[in-house]
Amino acid sequence: MLPNRLRSQYLAALLIACLTSLSCRSNRNVRTYHAPPPPDIKPSVLQYVETDGFDELFETVLTSQDPLVVIQTGASQPDWGPRLNAWIAAWNRGGKVVEEPRRRVRMQAPLAALAPTVVNGDSVHEFRLLIADVLTSAEDLAQRGSSWWIEERVRRHRVELLRPYSLRFHLDEENKIQLIFFNGKYARYYREMMQAMAMPAEEDDEGWSRMATCSRGKCATTARTAQRVRIAVDAP
Repeated sequence: MLPNRLRSQYLAALLIACLTSLSCRSNRNVRTYHAPPPPDIKPSVLQYVETDGFDELFETVLTSQDPLVVIQTGASQPDWGPRLNAWIAAWNRGGKVVEEPRRRVRMQAPLAALAPTVVNGDSVHEFRLLIADVLTSAEDLAQRGSSWWIEERVRRHRVELLRPYSLRFHLDEENKIQLIFFNGKYARYYREMMQAMAMPAEEDDEGWSRMATCSRGKCATTARTAQRVRIAVDAP
């Protein structure tokens, strides 16, 4: 009687050990599930125009903390005017995000020694140099041409509105530059959103960070992602 009981206990212990081993092995082979972005993450698309209406509309979008804002400049070169340069300068003043001490802002070093760069349609590297020059000179251009930049209260307020956002300069298939502002509160969905919009960049593997990045290629905001299009106009 006793040997049978010991044999039963031994077989039960062996069965438990086998099940535990199989469970550990299967856990190692299971991929981590990444939930898709929630349906409310949709880009707010703004058409850039050199008017007060654009400033007011962009400020409204930032105040509501929209996850993703796309500004379509319609320009192949960064000659869009002082208003947009003022917004770029305000973003550049935001510096590092307090909650992200390891993050860094790229492309802020002075580049005065560089000769003017023209995008030849083939080189992302040249596009990066051009945008680096834009970031360096944006504040000077804003100071000379933007009415709101010289108003300290307005400038400080808009710097704070932009602080949670990263900034991407995207050159689409028509060689038009788009500015993409991504809210860091939605950082867990950053790579998925950039892939859905066909806007890959080298830095995307690192995840979201408050930095300026560049990308080039077809922008799929209309094809793959629902969007809210807002056109800036002056009030009568």
